[in-house]
Amino acid sequence: MRVSFANRATTGAGVRSFTLARILLLSLMSLAATGCTVSLVAPYDETTVTSVTDLLKRTDMFLIQQQSLLDSGQQSKTTYENNKAWYDQTEVDLNAIIIRAQAIPKNDTTVKQLKNLEAALQGVIDNNKAGFTSEYLALERRIVDQAIGAILAAEFSKKQP
Repeated sequence: MRVSFANRATTGAGVRSFTLARILLLSLMSLAATGCTVSLVAPYDETTVTSVTDLLKRTDMFLIQQQSLLDSGQQSKTTYENNKAWYDQTEVDLNAIIIRAQAIPKNDTTVKQLKNLEAALQGVIDNNKAGFTSEYLALERRIVDQAIGAILAAEFSKKQP
């Protein structure tokens, strides 16, 4: 005598295996729905935000001081040689931020924006070597502020609501 699937499901062994399969399937679906999240970007990093904000303040202060020196006729104090210590410290600080950001998995966007900031700061150095002008300082301050603003916006967008 042949037993159909419907008849097997009502027998003792068939009921147990069918129920066990349903429980296993429901457990797996529940686990997949609640326990597994896929992240395509790095998590929010407070250290990056703090470090970049500190760098923003120091850079803005530096550029404002250079502008004040130009405005007061003290252009000789705005030379690259007079500013080299500031550039060296800023390079060390930014390099530390970049290396730390590169160590965080899935942090490519932040690293790219930090490299853009690095290029902007290299532009400041190059122009300082050529001699600052008031117009350039105003422009460079906006460029640096935008670069840092992009980094901060990217980090804040990573925060979980």
